[in-house]
Amino acid sequence: MMCISNNATMRLVQSIVRPIAIGCLLTIAIASLQAAAATTDGRNSEMVGDSPEVRDAATQSERQAASARSVAITLLQALDISERQHAGSRAVDVSFVATSGERFYRILTLVGDQVLEHHIDADNGEAGAARIYSTIDSLDQTDRANVSDLMRTGLNLSDAVALAERETTGIVISAGLIRIGGKLNFAAVALCGDRLKEVVLEPPLQSKPRRRGDG
Repeated sequence: MMCISNNATMRLVQSIVRPIAIGCLLTIAIASLQAAAATTDGRNSEMVGDSPEVRDAATQSERQAASARSVAITLLQALDISERQHAGSRAVDVSFVATSGERFYRILTLVGDQVLEHHIDADNGEAGAARIYSTIDSLDQTDRANVSDLMRTGLNLSDAVALAERETTGIVISAGLIRIGGKLNFAAVALCGDRLKEVVLEPPLQSKPRRRGDG
């Protein structure tokens, strides 16, 4: 796991504070950000904040937020545990899940040409058996572009989580990759008191290696 020594290595794109009652955990927060990105790219999009899904998720979000405050294993620790399961793996998505019987982090990692799904117990850090979530070739065009760009940056999702927690002074409960304006961004949702704060960070990309004969 890499530690960020300089905040300038990633550009803060936006930081939005929302009440927990909006029900904006990562799946909804990312949908909101992607809707904004779609509008930026000139495509029509609905206001996610007004959707029935957001209103119906309010109660569930409040329960999950309350549960997230009392876990023994942080999201950063869970990322470290999942990435140590397979040498060279890189996390691309993580979310905190709380049900009536268990609390865990659902983490997707890149391993070779596959995307694996891990469940890390939020109370004791035990890792369940990973399962194949998808192959990289089976991902949609946007996800493949994000994976390709992730390989061109020296930063990991864990770096974005660490920076988001410093930016918000909160506890990140979800994070993943999104695409805004054709560029890779890290998105994180942090629990800050009775609010959820969305943070979007744009990592610097390394230039593609030049091939012999290129001008």
